[in-house]
Amino acid sequence: MNLGVIFPQSGGLPLGKRSPQRRDYRMMELKRWKTHLNKEITLEPAHFPTNDKPGALMAIAAGLAGHDMGPISLAIMTKCWTEEKNIAEDAVLVEAANQ
Repeated sequence: MNLGVIFPQSGGLPLGKRSPQRRDYRMMELKRWKTHLNKEITLEPAHFPTNDKPGALMAIAAGLAGHDMGPISLAIMTKCWTEEKNIAEDAVLVEAANQ
């Protein structure tokens, strides 16, 4: 699902256009998830938001080929949220797939 398309249709705003209160709440939730998952994540990654369509298509292709989509999805999200790499770049997706 493409949340960038769904948000405006449902009254949502892009991150930069949200009220300070909404942005603060988002940050609080990210911190909760970081603790809940016990994972190192960057709360404001350098390449977010970015074009996530190539990574989504890669995960879908893996699923259609009979692979578990979980590991590739996690690898892609780790590239963005932990390693601060741009998941819109083919080389970054190749790294994720090779992991």
